Amino acid sequence: MGIHEIIGWTGALLFIVAYFLLSIRKLRADKLPYQLLNILGGLCLVINSFHMHDYPSVFTNLVWAGIGVFAIYFNRTANISSATGAGQNDQK
Repeated sequence: MGIHEIIGWTGALLFIVAYFLLSIRKLRADKLPYQLLNILGGLCLVINSFHMHDYPSVFTNLVWAGIGVFAIYFNRTANISSATGAGQNDQK
C-alpha cells in the first residue's frame, strides 16, 4: 500500500468518524471538531483522487473541504456577533 492510498483511507475514515459522531450526537455540525474532521478528510481524499486522476472526486472533495472552511468562518462570525450584541434591536 502506497502513501497516497494510506492518505485516501485516512480521509475516508475521517469522514466516517465525523458522520458517526454527528449521528450519535457526540459532535455538533456547528462546532469546530466536526468541521475539522470534514476538512481534513476532504483534503486527504483530494490528494488520493488527484494521484488516481479522479478529477470529479478531486472537485467534490475540494468543495466539501471548502464548505467546512466556510462553516467555520460563518459560525465564528455568528458567535462574535451574538456575543457583542450586534444585530439586536435597542428598544427604549
